[in-house]
Amino acid sequence: MAKRKPLDADTKKFRKWLRQCETGIAKEVKQCLEKTTIKCYNRAKELAPVRTGKLYSSIYWEMISGGTVGKVATNVPYARYVEQGTM
Repeated sequence: MAKRKPLDADTKKFRKWLRQCETGIAKEVKQCLEKTTIKCYNRAKELAPVRTGKLYSSIYWEMISGGTVGKVATNVPYARYVEQGTM
């Protein structure tokens, strides 16, 4: 098996820079996902019919899985039927 050469200063700097880029990109992706989740939340509020206001006020958003998944939901049991109908 061939021996590895020790890393030179330029390679170490490059790897450090690459790690910083990865961190920055991950942060930007999470921010973009959060903005998109909020847009979906706002759209859900716009489209929700309001009779009593229960469905409208139950709509919420959250970021889960370390900020890599955005969730827009409601805890009202009849929300699915309002959105998709009964057939």
